[in-house]
Amino acid sequence: MSETDELDPDHLGESGTTQVPRCSVAARARDDQLPGTALPTSRFLLVEDRGPWGQAPHPVGSLPEQVATHVHDLARRTSARLLLIRRTGRADGASARTWALVDTAAQSVRTGVVEHVDDLARLDPAVDGGPDEDPWYLVCTQGRHDVCCAVYGRPVVLALDRVAPGRTWECTHVGGDRFAANVLVMPAGLVYGHVDPGSVGALVDAYAAGRVVPGSLRGRCGHVPAAQVAEHHARMVTGDDTIHAFGHPQVAHMGHDRWVVALVHRASGEQLTVELAEHHADVAVGLTCAANGPGLLRSWELVGLQRAMRRR
Repeated sequence: MSETDELDPDHLGESGTTQVPRCSVAARARDDQLPGTALPTSRFLLVEDRGPWGQAPHPVGSLPEQVATHVHDLARRTSARLLLIRRTGRADGASARTWALVDTAAQSVRTGVVEHVDDLARLDPAVDGGPDEDPWYLVCTQGRHDVCCAVYGRPVVLALDRVAPGRTWECTHVGGDRFAANVLVMPAGLVYGHVDPGSVGALVDAYAAGRVVPGSLRGRCGHVPAAQVAEHHARMVTGDDTIHAFGHPQVAHMGHDRWVVALVHRASGEQLTVELAEHHADVAVGLTCAANGPGLLRSWELVGLQRAMRRR
């Protein structure tokens, strides 16, 4: 069975006499909050592997054992999350493999190509490859981990590949399966959720202009969830949709469910202090298609937002 071998794209199967909605459909129906759900990781090691990728969130795919061991160890040593990537469509049979080390904090991509997959066993990003100034668009399509990622991710990656040819890749698990299709934009580390094929052009155009699309933005990689949520609310009150609208957030955990995040608006110098309450609630169904039972849903409440000009 293929990763997308399902008759009904919106339902996972039968539960008694009632069809169970896919996790992405259920998340839309519940209106699950997007802000605050991007990976807090700031570094990513991307390694081309044409698959199959399997079920594990950190798979080895079809990589030879020696290569898999090396790239997993490399990811650990560089504090990076390993993502397997591949071009969409049929494999061309070429033996060369692309790799990249992305640092969203430094806004950098170092990338290269090896002639054969076995060469990845000697990969050292510190000396190999070179900088890449162009954007990378990654779409999670790891259907064996969660079928929503394939069902909703594949049409999006095809559409993105038409808009940004040569810059688009399928990738393995990026978290937030219920928000499929999920798109990562590197090196800024923007994570978008519930993306559909008709909206990819707006994402590409916004990134080229140095802006975000707030309505589908899950957050920015490298920031803890509270900081991502605070930035969302700060964007709403300032109306600033530029990627680097705010300086690095200062986050204080005030108790088990209270957070205070301070942000500086770069354009005006204004300081915004955002107070948030974190809530958790049981849901009757799993938060992912593969879940075996009820899930625990996190949400955020804006308690207060203060604005003040910084003293010079």
